[in-house]
Amino acid sequence: MKLTIVGRWGAYPEKDEPCSGYLLETKNNKILIDCGPGVLTNVQRYCSLDEIDYVIISHFHPDHFTDIYSFQYASMISMKLAKRRTPLKIISPLKDNKSKEMKYDEFTESILYDEDSILSLNDVEIRFSLNEHPILCYSIGVHHENKYFAYSADTQIGHNLIEFVEKADLFLCESSLYENMEKEIKGHLTARQAGNIAHSANVKKMILTHLPHFGDHEDLLNQAKKEFIGDLYLANCGDVYYI
Repeated sequence: MKLTIVGRWGAYPEKDEPCSGYLLETKNNKILIDCGPGVLTNVQRYCSLDEIDYVIISHFHPDHFTDIYSFQYASMISMKLAKRRTPLKIISPLKDNKSKEMKYDEFTESILYDEDSILSLNDVEIRFSLNEHPILCYSIGVHHENKYFAYSADTQIGHNLIEFVEKADLFLCESSLYENMEKEIKGHLTARQAGNIAHSANVKKMILTHLPHFGDHEDLLNQAKKEFIGDLYLANCGDVYYI
């Protein structure tokens, strides 16, 4: 698997840098995980929109999904021009009413999931775990051959997150808060908490993402290192990781 960081910011995009969006590629798939503001323009640096088979939406907070509406129009235009042969497939939470908006005529197909879903998408298997967040939100796990990629999406510690990401080859984890902000904002992790999850789950590598718009991001790394001694990185737009 190949992971490209398309966007890394929480809340709103910075100049030339989108909110949450991650392109996961295998031999038979191009999967966009989350599609926040700015993601649609930046992902075209790495592939055409017509090459993307699936979009998985972790939850319906604007910084994680709002570019999907433009993507629906892109699918419509491409299909009318015979550039895209099949509808864009949008995978989103079953129990959120906003999922009804993911079906757009014959140009997008809506696929729904919950915590019990197991989806087979060509050569990958996708599972989901319910998060602790103000709205319905899921962590996403991707199995391909003998490798495992896990994405926390937005969450605080709870449910079975540690078990869900256990022994991940690469763990992409939100790090919205600095250590001194623990418990100040519900539904998000500090960098140190992210490090603790990675340590407890015995993951091999971790990337901190969904970054705050303030402070020194090197402090996030240092705080996560208090708990996790494995390979640790800050998400940067355009960075590529092989799993």
